[in-house]
Amino acid sequence: MFTNTLKQKLRAGQLAIGCLVAVPAPHLVEICGLLGFDYVFIDAEHGVLTPGECEGLVRAAELRGVTPLVRVPQNDPAVILRYLDTGAHGVIVPAIHDQHDAQRAVAAARYYPQGGRGLAMVRAADFGLGAGLAEYTEQANQELLVIAVVESRLAVENIHEVAATPGIDAMMIGPVDLSMSYGLTAQIGHPTVQEAIRTLMRGGQEAGLPVSILLLPGQDPTPYLQQGCKFFLTTCDALLAHAAQGFLASLQAAAKDTELGVVGRD
Repeated sequence: MFTNTLKQKLRAGQLAIGCLVAVPAPHLVEICGLLGFDYVFIDAEHGVLTPGECEGLVRAAELRGVTPLVRVPQNDPAVILRYLDTGAHGVIVPAIHDQHDAQRAVAAARYYPQGGRGLAMVRAADFGLGAGLAEYTEQANQELLVIAVVESRLAVENIHEVAATPGIDAMMIGPVDLSMSYGLTAQIGHPTVQEAIRTLMRGGQEAGLPVSILLLPGQDPTPYLQQGCKFFLTTCDALLAHAAQGFLASLQAAAKDTELGVVGRD
């Protein structure tokens, strides 16, 4: 059975940084661990990952000491069960608009008496070869992270009820979907969207829950840090694009200088 180091960091109010992986490439997960990320966000909602592929990514994360979380395709008990049975240390549940949605996610992710998740001798339970299924379910209920994705105008209106739901450990803001719900698609910097983000941040903090936000390479984290946010996420795709753009620009500039006979650049 695992000890959820990310959950420990969040409870201690420490900085936690993760990276989203949406393809069945275990080596990317290993690299995230070796680089020092606290968690990997395994994306089975917008990615193409099946539960079987997710299981390989979870193994890679455990190998390199980085916490594996999986975002499931939908808030459905059967779906959540299959992805958690891979051994993921937490579930990220999209489209949590109100307390009913939050309660449904908790019930699907946790075992009796906290929820109604089905029990079997799967990888998450060490194939039934560990200390015992009863002890496993108790520890799983303690260690598992249940994270609600708040990404709509309705979620903003219901944030206090969502954050107060027993069994919800943290929340994540979906800024693009949030902007779209206000009729301001992809206008993350719009004052209305930024105010909605601040409302979600405050709602989580008042309930004692950490709230995560997506941060792109080169984006200034200061405004979110000033709001008390210490739970961040970026993506492998964004990191690759940012690094590739810098590499190409640098090499093209050096090649141009060479053609011009310039020895070096200031």
